[in-house]
Amino acid sequence: MPDPALRQAHVATAAQMLQVEAASKRLLTLTVEGAAARARSPEEAASTVRRTIPQVVVATRTTARRAGSQAMSREFAAIRRSPLGANVPPLFFGAEDVTQEDHDAAREIANNYADDVLARAGKEKSTAARIIAALTFRIDAIAATETAQQFNRQRARNEQNLRGQYLGTAWLPLLVKQWDATLDRRVCRVCAARHGKLRPIGLDWDGQSPGMTHVGCRCQSHYFASVLFAGREFAA
Repeated sequence: MPDPALRQAHVATAAQMLQVEAASKRLLTLTVEGAAARARSPEEAASTVRRTIPQVVVATRTTARRAGSQAMSREFAAIRRSPLGANVPPLFFGAEDVTQEDHDAAREIANNYADDVLARAGKEKSTAARIIAALTFRIDAIAATETAQQFNRQRARNEQNLRGQYLGTAWLPLLVKQWDATLDRRVCRVCAARHGKLRPIGLDWDGQSPGMTHVGCRCQSHYFASVLFAGREFAA
């Protein structure tokens, strides 16, 4: 079991991801509500969000990656203070830069949302504000999915970099991660079954990873030191 300092770091990691998600949701909500308030029709609102949502999505991705690395650095600092982590060197993790792929994905998300606005406008005679209000669940899904995927994907990339740089060291096999799911009525069967399962750092769970299992996945992984996998060989 992790010591109190590491458990505290794990709690901070979970809180940090939720903070990024909440901030993303606020910005997205302000963006679409602002578009609706200024628009004279749902079509005009849809045109506006096609231009404005991508900026928020890219910002969310950037913030989530930085937060994922910050949380990872904090957890590894706590590991170094534990008996099994005494030989782990100081490790600090950065975040990947925004790429064209990020911009393309953000535009696709915006276009899908705008298409939903237009689809509703075609089925019902309503104001842009009411249609936007009815699509609140879509904003929640975008914020949750983008945050969790980028937060966890950055951590997975950091793990791969660690394996590439430190494979063969005595301390690397002592670093493990644990799947942490939110066990409430919304949790899916896959994530519930993975909860608490351990893997060596840098390896996934049979092709699945926390935060990337499905749209709206809220899972994440936490790190600690253990002798569980020491001396065992794993295929990357």
